[in-house]
Amino acid sequence: MGKKRKSKSTTNQDELDVPAVPPAPPEPKPPVDPKWVWPPFPTPSPDVKIIPFHQFEPKGIVISLDGDSEIDGEGIKTVTLQVKHGIGGHRGKKGKRKKNILEDIGEEELQKMTWDKRWELAEEMRTARPPDPDEDILDRLGESLQLFHSGRRWDQARQPLWDQFRAYIGVISGVKKPQRLRKPVYSEDEDTPFTDKPENLVEDNDEEDDDVETPEPNVDVTVFSAKDTEDKRQSRDERLARNDDTFHRLRSLAEERTEYWVSDPETATKIFLSSYFRDRGLMWSEPNARDAPLLLCFYFRFVLRNKLFAEKELMKAYEKALMVAERASIEMPYTYRISRAFPDKWGRACTNLWEKRYQSEWDREWKECTVKEQPASQISPEQEVIESDEEEEAAKLIAAEYDLGENRKPIKEKAALVDDSESSLIPEAMIEEVEDDHDSSANVMANGELAAKLMNGGEAHPSTGEETSVDEEKLKGESENSESAELVDDWADFELKAESNEQVEDLWGTVTVDTITDCVDETTAESVPRSYIPIRGEKSTRLLIQIYEPDETTKDPLSRTLAKLVLQPWLIPNMDADSLVQPPSMFDVGEDDEVVQASKQNARSFDARKHNIYVYVSKEVVSECRVGMAIGGTWIQVAKRVEPGVAVEKPTGGKGKKGGAGEEWWYMEALDWALPGYWTNNEAHRDTTLPHNNAEYAYEYSD
Repeated sequence: MGKKRKSKSTTNQDELDVPAVPPAPPEPKPPVDPKWVWPPFPTPSPDVKIIPFHQFEPKGIVISLDGDSEIDGEGIKTVTLQVKHGIGGHRGKKGKRKKNILEDIGEEELQKMTWDKRWELAEEMRTARPPDPDEDILDRLGESLQLFHSGRRWDQARQPLWDQFRAYIGVISGVKKPQRLRKPVYSEDEDTPFTDKPENLVEDNDEEDDDVETPEPNVDVTVFSAKDTEDKRQSRDERLARNDDTFHRLRSLAEERTEYWVSDPETATKIFLSSYFRDRGLMWSEPNARDAPLLLCFYFRFVLRNKLFAEKELMKAYEKALMVAERASIEMPYTYRISRAFPDKWGRACTNLWEKRYQSEWDREWKECTVKEQPASQISPEQEVIESDEEEEAAKLIAAEYDLGENRKPIKEKAALVDDSESSLIPEAMIEEVEDDHDSSANVMANGELAAKLMNGGEAHPSTGEETSVDEEKLKGESENSESAELVDDWADFELKAESNEQVEDLWGTVTVDTITDCVDETTAESVPRSYIPIRGEKSTRLLIQIYEPDETTKDPLSRTLAKLVLQPWLIPNMDADSLVQPPSMFDVGEDDEVVQASKQNARSFDARKHNIYVYVSKEVVSECRVGMAIGGTWIQVAKRVEPGVAVEKPTGGKGKKGGAGEEWWYMEALDWALPGYWTNNEAHRDTTLPHNNAEYAYEYSD
């Protein structure tokens, strides 16, 4: 194929002959005033002295009242700025005002909200100017509390909680001066009577008593000697001095609590929302346990948002205290949920199966009193019947002949037949002499007939002596069919019915006795009593660290239907004899039982201060538990049942191994308390719940 030839381009000759237009030159810039351009800096005039910046000291301005030009402290005229400035910025550019959210919500809708929801709506609008940082930190603390309190709607539920918090940190001491009792007038003369009547008492104002008038001498009063009154005066003065010392000590204690709050708000918050809250009785109210942490959260956020303290370390400590309060707002309500859920159904069923294992000192004393055998009678049953008949006949005879008037001898002879012991049926007063008065003899007649009729099974009116026949069979039937008899039978038979695992209808309603069958299948329920036995018990408070839901894939029949809680030892600091949380204590559940001892020897060793425990619980209570909570109670360990003398291989698996819980597991027999995981004991010398630190108990008002 032939190559394609390129066509030559043609150019218009007219276009080539047109000359090109040159670009326009740029416009010259306007001249710049040299005094506004640096560098180079203009040369100052010889008569002008420029002060270097490092030597400059502001001296303000001098305003002339005669209308002269304004000059500064150096005598230099000031220059009026074109822009006018006002306090807080330009007056024409005001900051955008935040919209009040509460204006769009009706009053009825606000009433339906809880108090914390209402506070949250307007919380961002609450601003405050920080106190003067040159003021004392304790004064600024009180001012921050006042700024937080003002402008809020407080009700009767939240105001007492806020006052409790302020009293705890010592802002309000709550310490009143000891009551200055009115003291009596002491007599200097031993022969002058002394009275303590109100008109002769004066106010105790620690002033001299020389101008006190002497009481009137003709008043029936107790006379004290001069020595006695001097001793009473000295005792009273010593007591008042002790009360004054106590008052000053309690006031200084309040200041110390304030200083402790400023130094460590985090720990102080833990104490207030744990041990202090419980010791003051505030934790027993569920609304208080819910509202107190929320109230502190609002206060901490208010301080942090407005930066009310200039100290950075204190602001960081408030951030940590806020975290504690937020945690308390979650965990404190869980103390009620756990307390309602435990002991769970499985724990109650195991307790019904193996009986209650932990016996307190009071339980042991009560058991010893109830099982104590009565001394055997030395009298045969036949002899007791004969003596009883003789005593009854003698009593009847005396009652019948009691109205013989002056003939006392037969009565006394018959009375000798009656035994004078405590078991005598006739009181000693019935054979005493009586006056020969008509009314008295009538009363004796009536009372004698009354005694005789009662001995014969009849009734008589105490004043008229009229007999009323009594049908013993009818009375017996009425007593057996009465409502009170039914109630007594219910109370007496309740324990017997409970042992038979029946549904019991008692005075409080229907009580269902939990059994193993209610928690697991029948096959597993039948094998539990044969395969397991309790071997040891523990009384302690432990920390919940893990929760296992029922696992249907496991081979362990108990783990398929029951949940499992893992609890570790909880040894909190500052633990003393008065602390609520005590170190764990172990107790034996079958000291004389050979099977228990053999099973215990075959089980793994256990240290309550180091090892975790695996507690089986009903799956229904899992939703009421929370990791990080502390649970105190009685825990019973169950192991494989081993008969004495039978060699059995010990279970393998170290401490804390999940698989080992199938052969050795625990159940809860009793719940003592549920506590938040941040529980902290209060310092004893700052604890106002102790009697010697409380003004209500520390003062002495009597010698």
